[in-house]
Amino acid sequence: MTSIYDETRNLFLLEAPELLENIERDLLNLKEDRSPAKVHNLMRMTHTLKGAAACVGLETIKTVAHSLEDAFKALYNPDVVIDPELESLLFQGYECLRLPLTAEFTDTPIDEAEVLNRAAGVFTSLQGKLGDLFDNQAQIPSSAELGFDITQSIFETGVSKRLKDLAAALEHSQTAEIASLLQEQATVFVGLAESLKLPGFGAIASTILQALQVRPNEVISIAQIALADLEAAQAVILAGDRDRGGEPSAALQALAANDNQQDLDLPDLSLLEQLGDDLESQLPNSLEETEFALELNDTWDFSPESMEQVFGSLPLETAPEVAANSEVNLPTLNSTSERPKEQATPNPTVRVEQLKLARLNQLSGELLTNQNHQFAADEQIQATIQKLQQQLSQHQKVLTQLRDWSDMLTIEMEQPVATDTERLHNLQQSFTSEFQQLLNSAWDDTIQMEETLEETGLFSSKSSQILEKQQRLLTSVRDDLLSAQMSPLGEIFSRFERVLQQLSSVHGKQAQLEISGTEVLIDKAIAQKLYDPILHLVRNAYDHGIESAQQRLQLGKSEQGQICIQAYQQERWTVIAVSDDGKGLDFEKIGERALEVNLIAPEQAESLTEEKLIDLLFTPGFSTVAQVSDLSGRGVGLDVVRSQIESLQGQISVRSQPQQGTTFYLQIPVSLKIAKVLTVQVGDRAYGFVAEAIERILLPQPEQINQWQSGQRVMQWQEDEQQYSVPVYKLSHIVQHSSLAKASQQPSPLLLIQHQEEVIGIEVDRVIGEQELVIRPVGEIINPPSYVLGCCILADGSLTLMLDSTELITQLPKQKGIDSEPTKAILPAPVGNTESIGTAQILVVDDSVTVRQNLAAVLQKAGYQVWQAKDGTEAIATLEQYPKIKLIISDVEMPGMNGFKFLSHRSAHPAWQKIPVIMLTSRSSEKYQQIAFELGANGYLTKPYLDREILNAVTNAIAA
Repeated sequence: MTSIYDETRNLFLLEAPELLENIERDLLNLKEDRSPAKVHNLMRMTHTLKGAAACVGLETIKTVAHSLEDAFKALYNPDVVIDPELESLLFQGYECLRLPLTAEFTDTPIDEAEVLNRAAGVFTSLQGKLGDLFDNQAQIPSSAELGFDITQSIFETGVSKRLKDLAAALEHSQTAEIASLLQEQATVFVGLAESLKLPGFGAIASTILQALQVRPNEVISIAQIALADLEAAQAVILAGDRDRGGEPSAALQALAANDNQQDLDLPDLSLLEQLGDDLESQLPNSLEETEFALELNDTWDFSPESMEQVFGSLPLETAPEVAANSEVNLPTLNSTSERPKEQATPNPTVRVEQLKLARLNQLSGELLTNQNHQFAADEQIQATIQKLQQQLSQHQKVLTQLRDWSDMLTIEMEQPVATDTERLHNLQQSFTSEFQQLLNSAWDDTIQMEETLEETGLFSSKSSQILEKQQRLLTSVRDDLLSAQMSPLGEIFSRFERVLQQLSSVHGKQAQLEISGTEVLIDKAIAQKLYDPILHLVRNAYDHGIESAQQRLQLGKSEQGQICIQAYQQERWTVIAVSDDGKGLDFEKIGERALEVNLIAPEQAESLTEEKLIDLLFTPGFSTVAQVSDLSGRGVGLDVVRSQIESLQGQISVRSQPQQGTTFYLQIPVSLKIAKVLTVQVGDRAYGFVAEAIERILLPQPEQINQWQSGQRVMQWQEDEQQYSVPVYKLSHIVQHSSLAKASQQPSPLLLIQHQEEVIGIEVDRVIGEQELVIRPVGEIINPPSYVLGCCILADGSLTLMLDSTELITQLPKQKGIDSEPTKAILPAPVGNTESIGTAQILVVDDSVTVRQNLAAVLQKAGYQVWQAKDGTEAIATLEQYPKIKLIISDVEMPGMNGFKFLSHRSAHPAWQKIPVIMLTSRSSEKYQQIAFELGANGYLTKPYLDREILNAVTNAIAA
């Protein structure tokens, strides 16, 4: 049975790759587009990764993400210049996050202590570069940064409620209770005034506290005057005053006057002492700096320039303060981190766009409708055929009568001629009348059958049209399914151009990236695992392949190096070639290094071929450089690249020419389902080839085929004034197929197949034709030869084997002497059973699917019914549809409508005000808690959380 941990981890593995890719994309473009929105997105995504990693116990990822989040936060300050050094450090910090995440994605071991030690060095350098900005305290967002008037919302909700409580206490409570409540409220108001920059309102609150201190026996009078002053201040603030917020009245000041000039012993306000100053630092200073947009609400004073992200460019909370010259304290973990010993292997998953799923759903409906039309057309055809059979039967009866009449006439004619003229005349009339009737009947039957045949033709034509439409619909379904399952390699390749630009900027060597084959499709699940090996090869090419500008000029090369990534399909393989025009592999150096590390014995060194030397490159831990570089291998060799490719059932090969460059070929198998198949016949059997693998089909003349002394048959072929010698092999000999069929004296068709730089001719008996067929696996019971791709069922129901031409050629005998010359917010689906289970319904609001699902699993296990929403907008839609929700658990930072904005929306809705809200966030600062409570939150918990803590809070909130 799958545990909650396993399910949550699977969701994390589904969510994290997209977050990581988005972080890299924004980081690559950060220097050119350093907007508050970009910085906020970087912080929010690392923050989400941190929270999701904490949910599944990935402490290394959580720790590194937290430090990277702090580094991104410092970029809010416009004084920070993103120079090459800072850009390189940010990328190194990203690498420290990517490495442990990639290990989780690929389920490969990694030394977490080494990752943390490396991260400590990177973030210490970042701290030295950024200074105090690296570790600024978390700050409360201003109205401009939130994108809505937080002052208006707080005074409409939290302050209003506090004033109503004070008024009620004056009517019904005892003096001591009134004094305690008034002091508590005034203390909160002092902090709010400092946070919101309302000195007049703060003066009122401070004067109230002073009056209570000086005249403790006049609590009722102080409370009455204080309430009047506070209500007047609230009125002017709600009317738009953002400069003062009212003033203490003369009566209140008189009550606060101290004739003895005693020193006031005010309560400890350390919680709020820095709120005012914090709002001015680190964050954008104007609405124009925030590029977010929020939905307008008539009851709030929203700013039109800042309406997309509720939280705007809010900086995230940092770790405890660290001195500028000290090291970042990152916990050290060994490779056996605190995780369950046994982890369920996650099922491969891919993300599919909702529009594609909607189109597939629409096409399935059209297929059903079309199938109903086909059934109706078939019934009409069957009815006309039955009608035609009846007419044919009737026609046969008439013809039988005509035959009988003809026989009778013959007998009558053979009898003696009658002398009775009248009798003869009557007999003639009788015969003539009956004959005429039979002829008319036969003619009518013929006309009816012609009409019925015409109807049958019409119905048959209609049926053909329906079948054609069915074929088009099936093609559309197939294409859409392929699009949902596959993605173009261009989505991966496009990420490397900026990587190379960044490498050139930091390390000085100039190199240009050329990309081709971006339209080649590959399985999305495979695409996620290709980025790392290709990135390693690109960096390797830049580091070890491309020479310096001076060296290139001396060699007669262009000053700028060239790195190429090319993709193409080769039958069942997707081939990705990563090449450079650098110095090529130094085979002598590889051999010397292998001797140094004792990979080979001295007597083996001289006999090593280039193929064996290349193979040494993939030995674990082998590198031609003596010192680990942060640029290419970073201490990780090509053996990791090979293992990653082999985990995809792929292959890797290398070609290199001195001073011309090196090319790495990655071959990834394509899981063919439907393909155009060229069917051929050999003897009494049919075989299939993927049509794209066949370069040409020829019918050579006998004089074009020669046989050499070795027995090898060769076709002399001329094209474009060039002469080719093409070796010819019989397919029957390759597959060892014997047949009793007599050999034909006619020329046999020849299939020309390109294999690397060689052209091969495969001789078959007959070419049947080309058609789209479904390729099915042979099955595990049979162990077919390596050149068998699968099998197909032909239109006549017969079975044919699919052959892999590339693998087939490797089976050929090597011959000598042959010269041969690739939105609107959508309501989320509920979790679990949608029927009421008789327990409380809870709404979980968080942008991380990992956090949502983990929390939902905990709550469902406790018997609650759970609904989910990814932000405040979806939460509102869910509340409108499911009014019986009893509790809301919400994050603070979310894209779209964040937690603070959602609280304001909730307060404006009378029915929703009664639903308790628990804020669940990684923001542990008391400043955030105060804002949340003033906006109407009923509870505040921080991540990571204990299941027991959550359940206790839920129970108490619902009971209250």
